Amino acid sequence: MIVKNKVSLTGKRIIHPVIVFLSFFVGATRCNNVREGTAIKLEKSLKESSQQNISMPTPPHAGVEVSFDVEHRKHNVRSRSKHGARDFSTDDLIAEERITDGELAELDEFPFYALLIGEYNGQYYSKGCGATLIEDEWILTAGHCNVQSGDIAWIGAVNAASQRERAVIENCYVHPDFSWPNPKTENPPTYDFQLCRLTETSSMPKVRLAEADRILRDRTLTVIGMGAEVDGGRSTFMLSKAEVPFQPKKLCSDTYPRDFMPDNMLCAGGGSKDACRGDSGGPLLDYVSTQFIQVGIVSFGYGCGVDGYYGVYADVRTQRAWIDRVICQNSSNRATPSMCR
Repeated sequence: MIVKNKVSLTGKRIIHPVIVFLSFFVGATRCNNVREGTAIKLEKSLKESSQQNISMPTPPHAGVEVSFDVEHRKHNVRSRSKHGARDFSTDDLIAEERITDGELAELDEFPFYALLIGEYNGQYYSKGCGATLIEDEWILTAGHCNVQSGDIAWIGAVNAASQRERAVIENCYVHPDFSWPNPKTENPPTYDFQLCRLTETSSMPKVRLAEADRILRDRTLTVIGMGAEVDGGRSTFMLSKAEVPFQPKKLCSDTYPRDFMPDNMLCAGGGSKDACRGDSGGPLLDYVSTQFIQVGIVSFGYGCGVDGYYGVYADVRTQRAWIDRVICQNSSNRATPSMCR
């Protein structure tokens, strides 16, 4: 996830899912969140699969990476971020496995982080996206991660240690103004937010969300994820973190004149440390008074760690009203947040 000035000729932030055979999930009860004591078995299954040159069919609701002409990329940042597209053949896809190289997260440092797992033809695969637990039965991720009912959130994912929780997705709510580039439209990426309710309440710690009036000027933020370091990297299943400076929105607008929307985005970074493919949906965090506060969601960018190009994030502050409204209107009686009472 932490990268070192490696210019990628494809897009970033989300990977084409690698189909993996997870005996860990097969036959498990899908209606409950279960503390898993066999996570080492999961790691073994994922690693063994990631080391094989297997055929990778395209799940119908999966995010993909699409290569494109270098000259075209110089003038159209949107072309390198066609996450969630469904109209490409597998010949157009570039599969990337998750890898970390840099500063590893401590075991209990980010217990609210979740790795998203999907199912396709009876097999389970990494969706190439992360999420965060923000309420007892709610996770927050990117709209382009395209999470579906029945997908799984592996909450507290850091490595193959056993202190993890498996949660099943019940319903998801994508922002009504969400838009993502695809071969048929020239829409810019915008309002990249998605809320998902779990079938049962989670016992893992939650992350606090930034309020609408939170000021980030001159702040150093933290981005976390299990994404790629370089193209073609091997999966390690180790959560990584990087410190990235907040950047003024005017600077972001100048860098991405057609794609950066200041009313729902923010940007950070600009040096060698950055989010990369496979980090989509994960959090951008501000550390204040011994706690992390989520201010953004990994969305898109130009390459990975390219000097002078900033990582773009969905700005949580701008959509707190929508987030709170969806949660309050759709929470179950078993887990109504105090803010809704």
